[in-house]
Amino acid sequence: MKLIVQADDYGISEGVIYGVMKGVTDGVLTCVGMFANMPCSPLAAELIKDKDICLGIDINICTGPCVSNPAEIPTIAKPDGIMYTKKEHCELDEQDADKDHMDYDECVKEVSAQIERFKQLVGRYPAYINGHSYHNKTIDKAVKDVSVSFDIPMAKELEAAAHMVSPAKMWYKRPFSFEEQINAYAMDSIREDRALVEAEHGILIFHCGYIDPALMEVSTFSLIRVNDLKAVISQEMKDWIRDNNIELITYEDVKQSNVQ
Repeated sequence: MKLIVQADDYGISEGVIYGVMKGVTDGVLTCVGMFANMPCSPLAAELIKDKDICLGIDINICTGPCVSNPAEIPTIAKPDGIMYTKKEHCELDEQDADKDHMDYDECVKEVSAQIERFKQLVGRYPAYINGHSYHNKTIDKAVKDVSVSFDIPMAKELEAAAHMVSPAKMWYKRPFSFEEQINAYAMDSIREDRALVEAEHGILIFHCGYIDPALMEVSTFSLIRVNDLKAVISQEMKDWIRDNNIELITYEDVKQSNVQ
């Protein structure tokens, strides 16, 4: 089997930055999705830009500050530049007659701005585009159209093209209590999953990190990040990869195989 091992939310806080970097240097991560809009995104870019990793962007419409002028994207951000949270976006959707309060042009503007900020920070465009947490039809269409205009592949489309298989039993829950997060461990879902290892292509998506106050302010995924990091750097994970003759790959590998 060929396997992508991915970490999302890189750049959401310093604790997550250093946790993901631990997974890059000491673990089995092959792909990392970075936030380009957060206050510590410059640190995230500086630490990872020269590493041997497939670096993509997590398009973020619900956490932290926007990149665009907030006055030009009022369905995404408040006047102070902080984007509406997922909960707030969902509440606005419920109030909308079409259950979708987002403006397409505003979404295109902010998504494009985040991609350009990524290039400014990293020195190149992202290898792939992924979403984050909140989305709806308008956002999905905007992200798709922007990916075409920038000629950057969507992660989910590459996954679909390769018929990638995920673990049958996921270790994440929504909502996800602290007690559940403490007891959730990826290898418990992975180690006996024969359908996963027998697939031609598979994907494991993690949310690695260390916990810090900034993370607790913006994400309900907290304690699980430490357990995800534990799994990614564990000898058990490395042995599972070796014993099942798994080849670690990236989205760039998938894209190249599709071209061929």
